[in-house]
Amino acid sequence: MNKRFLKTASILLSAALVLPLITAINPAYAKNEENSKASDIENTIEEKKNEITDTIKNALSEKESVDKDETVYVIANADGSKAKVIVSNRLKNSDGAEEIKDRSKLQNIKNVGGKESYVNDGDAITWNAQGNEIVYRGETDKELPVDLHVTYTLDGKEIDPDSLAGKSGHVTMTFEFNDKEKAPFAAVSVVLLNNNNFKNVTVSRGSVSSDGSKTTVCGLAFPGFGNFLTSIEDPDRITVECDAENFKLLTSLTLVTDELFRGIDTDTSSDRHELDAKLEKLEKDCKALVEGAATLAGAMYDLSDGTGKLKTAVGQLDAGAKQLTSNNAALVAGSEQIFESLLKTAYTSLISAGVNIPELTRNNYAAILDGTVATMNTQLKAIPAGSEMYVKVKTGIQTVSVVKAQLDSVNTFCKGLKDYTDGAACLSTNLSTLADETTKLDEAVKKIRDGAVTLSDSVNDADLTGMTSGIRDIAASREASFDKLHELLHAADEYNNFSGLAEGQTGSVRFIYRTASIGE
Repeated sequence: MNKRFLKTASILLSAALVLPLITAINPAYAKNEENSKASDIENTIEEKKNEITDTIKNALSEKESVDKDETVYVIANADGSKAKVIVSNRLKNSDGAEEIKDRSKLQNIKNVGGKESYVNDGDAITWNAQGNEIVYRGETDKELPVDLHVTYTLDGKEIDPDSLAGKSGHVTMTFEFNDKEKAPFAAVSVVLLNNNNFKNVTVSRGSVSSDGSKTTVCGLAFPGFGNFLTSIEDPDRITVECDAENFKLLTSLTLVTDELFRGIDTDTSSDRHELDAKLEKLEKDCKALVEGAATLAGAMYDLSDGTGKLKTAVGQLDAGAKQLTSNNAALVAGSEQIFESLLKTAYTSLISAGVNIPELTRNNYAAILDGTVATMNTQLKAIPAGSEMYVKVKTGIQTVSVVKAQLDSVNTFCKGLKDYTDGAACLSTNLSTLADETTKLDEAVKKIRDGAVTLSDSVNDADLTGMTSGIRDIAASREASFDKLHELLHAADEYNNFSGLAEGQTGSVRFIYRTASIGE
């Protein structure tokens, strides 16, 4: 279970680190089509991007064994409502098959992992795989299983996002998740706040940390659990509070997945049916007090056994969450390794563009790139405007500035990853609370069981009505907990795709929401 969570976290981190750098750098070169080295630089960037992607794949080599792995990117408005949905699918081909049968309701399907073609008959798709894996993407307007609704208040009064831009005061941001699929999900929301604009930042459930210039907020929610997690207040909601001056927010990122809760077996239906039968016998056998008390004792033994199994099932959740924290160091180390690779990519790209700089490191890149921009700006003043050298130097300044900005962003993400892993520790703490409450229930039932054995030798006719009523209440509570837990975990096993699966195909899916900026 911890491997599944680390996989989803790594996918979110990888997308955040790699894609912004590539998409931001390439346009800078596209503006100068006359630069003879532009195509060489783009090729170098593409090669380095592939190296980084390969590094990520190697780090995630132990994945869930499914045929179709799906990531749904939700481009959302500032209030959380969806504006566009892009789905990325990976079809595994461990057997090296020539064809792969798939099913998808996506539109504008495009193969982004190779040149393999496909034919479709309605939703049914056959890929000419030629022994290869298939990675494709498409778009959809299908309804999401979990809706994100973000509300904002300023000094206690609700305000729409556009009106909040540039305002000052006490701000509350509430991320509320509406689980329409009725499957259990875990949601992790990350918000980056500039310390020049925000202070006194808190989150209802999660962690808050600052690197001096920016504050990273990581919040946790559990859509679909409803009132089952009685020890957690508002499990489907994350609330961030802060004091703002000239409010502006670049974005928020939210990962929603049910992969944490799959594969946990709570099916104990045979024990529960047996308990029901014994309780019915107890009600009917009112005249045989001794036999009725004995039946009660036997039923309580079964009840104790059932609550013990409930404790074991919840304990599996708790143990899985604890395992997450044991991999925190490896995840942080992996992000550091990716940043080092990005530094090498930036250095190689700039050298290829004719910008002579020493090798970049985490400690020197900011000073070197700032100094290079300053030097080139000085040179630019002495060059006739419009000359070939003027254009070349000006393009170099733009290139170095873009690379510097993206490296700063990646460096911030690496530092924020520690806060992300602290969020996993927070999840472990909350599930430990649930496990402790289940243990208390199990201990209480055992005490009642022992008391029932004593009652079988001493109870009288006057006690029978009250005793039967008490047992009925306890059994109903136990059954409700068992049924709810089983229903939730079964729903997690059933929800394994978004855009469709072919017959016999297995799948997994996660959702990443990105909200629009406010005042940026």
